Amino acid sequence: MAYKRSELMEKRLADNREAILAAARRLVAAGGYRNAPITAVAAEAGVSTGLIYRHFPSKAELFVEVLTAAVEHELAILSAIADEALPASQRLRRAVASFVRRALAGPALAYAFIAEPVDPEVEAERIRCRRLFGDVFKRILDDG
Repeated sequence: MAYKRSELMEKRLADNREAILAAARRLVAAGGYRNAPITAVAAEAGVSTGLIYRHFPSKAELFVEVLTAAVEHELAILSAIADEALPASQRLRRAVASFVRRALAGPALAYAFIAEPVDPEVEAERIRCRRLFGDVFKRILDDG
């Protein structure tokens, strides 16, 4: 009979995973990818480095997930603006202003997500995310 994890164990694993992601995001926001080694993420999350590698086989995979979560949040905001019942020019101004405002509020995070040198896997995800942002802006422009 295969081992079945208890609900408590599943919750603990999920909580640890969320703590790791939150810690990685805080460290990247404070100083970029270069200031977020796995040992620092582990210390920030209050877990061992081994536990991080149990959830994420590599630093790149951890940061791809951090980037993806942040981009999904940004895309939800921009998509809501794109769907507003306003003229395309107003929606475009609002979308750009919203995007820029958040980038200026967190410059280290914005730099990490846009231009900081990163592992190829993270760069591939950034390229995919840029296309998604472009799709939202294109949707607004196509309406105008």
